Amino acid sequence: MKKYIPFNNTYQKGGAGIFVILLLVIISSIVFIVKRNGLEGEKAYDTLKRTVSESELGKLLGIDSACRFPILWSAGRIDSGFNVTKGELETAVEKASLLWEKSVGTKLFEETPTGPLKIGLIYDERQKETTMLAKLGLTIDQSKESFTRLQQAYDNMKSAYIVKKTSFGEKIAQFQSRRFALEKAVGSWNKKDGAPETEYSRLQQEQASLQSLSKQLEQEQAKLNNEILDINKLGAIINQTAKELNIKVSEYNSGGETVRNVFEAGVYESDQAGKRIFVYQFDDKDKLSGVLTHEFGHALGLDHNDDPKSIMYKLNQGQVQAITKTDVEALKLRCPNLK
Repeated sequence: MKKYIPFNNTYQKGGAGIFVILLLVIISSIVFIVKRNGLEGEKAYDTLKRTVSESELGKLLGIDSACRFPILWSAGRIDSGFNVTKGELETAVEKASLLWEKSVGTKLFEETPTGPLKIGLIYDERQKETTMLAKLGLTIDQSKESFTRLQQAYDNMKSAYIVKKTSFGEKIAQFQSRRFALEKAVGSWNKKDGAPETEYSRLQQEQASLQSLSKQLEQEQAKLNNEILDINKLGAIINQTAKELNIKVSEYNSGGETVRNVFEAGVYESDQAGKRIFVYQFDDKDKLSGVLTHEFGHALGLDHNDDPKSIMYKLNQGQVQAITKTDVEALKLRCPNLK
C-alpha cells in the first residue's frame, strides 16, 4: 500500500533559491566534465548523484527520472520483536530489488549509508496477530480456502474453550464447597475451645490443599482468559477478512476486538519528510522479501492491480513473490526508457 502527501515544491526566495541556482551550475559543470574527462568525470557525477534523491536529480536536469537513476535506500528502524538483524533485512531487500531489476535488465535500486528511501520493520498488533495465526498453523491470503480454514479454526477453538470453561466451572464449585465445609468446621471447633490434635491436623492439611488448589485455579483462569482473547481476536480477523474479500457471512463475536487491514503487510509513504517503506507483518523471510518487492513497486510509481498472480495485486501480503508480465508492462509504461 502506498500513501502520498501533497508536496509543495515551490522554491522560496532567498537562500533556497540561491542553493538551487548553485546546484544547477555545479550539475552543468559536472555534465561537461563527464563529457570531456571520461572516468574522472563519471566519478564526480556519481558523487553528486548520491547527495540528492533520484527524483530531485531528475527535476534539476529537466528530465523524467523514473527508472533513469537507481532509487537510493538505506536500512531504518528495525524493531526487536521481529528477531531480524540489519544484515537479514538487507538480504531481503537485495532479493526484492533483484526481482525487479532482472525483469527489465536495469539497475533500479542501490543501497547507500544515507539513502533517502528508509526501509524499516515496525512491530505492532499486526505482527502479533500473524504470530498468533502461525501458532495455529494458519495464514491469510485472498483465497476462499484460507478464509474457510480461519472459520474452522474459530469453531474448533470456541468448542474447546466451552469444554474447558465447563470443566473449570465444576472445579470452582468443588473448591467453594470444600472451602465452605472447612470454614464451618473451624468455626464449630472454635466455639468448643479448639479441636483435638488429630482433627486440628486434618483441618490444617485441608487448608494447605485448598491454598494450593486456589493457585492452580488462578493459573487455569488466566489461560482461559488468554484463550478467549485469542478467539475474539480471530473473530475480528475473520470479520475484517470477509469485508476485504467481499464475502458475506454472519459477523463473528469479537468481544469488542478490532484489527487493521489484514492485507496491509507494508506501506510506502512519500511526503515532505521523505520516503519510507515500513513492513508490519510477515510469516517468514520469503514473505518479507515478497512484501518488500510489492512496496518497491510503489516506490517505482506503480499502483495496485486486480491480477491475483501479480506482485502488485491489491491483496498481496507477500505470498506472491514473482514479477509477472502484468507488472513488467506496468513498469515499462511508467518508465518509457525501459525496453
